[in-house]
Amino acid sequence: MTRIVKAHDDQYNRKVVEQHACDILVFPAKGKRKDTLRNLDSGVNHVLAKLAAKKSIAFALDLAILRTLNKKEKAQEIARWKHIIQQTKKAKTPLAILGSKDSKECQALLLSLQASTQQAAEAISF
Repeated sequence: MTRIVKAHDDQYNRKVVEQHACDILVFPAKGKRKDTLRNLDSGVNHVLAKLAAKKSIAFALDLAILRTLNKKEKAQEIARWKHIIQQTKKAKTPLAILGSKDSKECQALLLSLQASTQQAAEAISF
């Protein structure tokens, strides 16, 4: 049985991953994120990504959330997703995508966000 947990703040996410309380951690995280000019606060840093890779916990991106956002919020969320994809690629953390039935569109989205082809294929088949 797969255990899925929705991400919240950074401390909550870290505890969930450390205690291996789930198999999939779903992003976007709730709450307001503080973005600076040179840094995005996506809720995933290199420490969390490496820890999740050790414990075989996948990070999932929920496409259904994008449909409810306006253009500015959608652009910010996609930028955060790009950051999450970069962190998961470096740490070799599994990635999953939720909320869509069309696998080709999902794969195209992931590839446009600089996911590797292997990472995009695994995310769709997860």
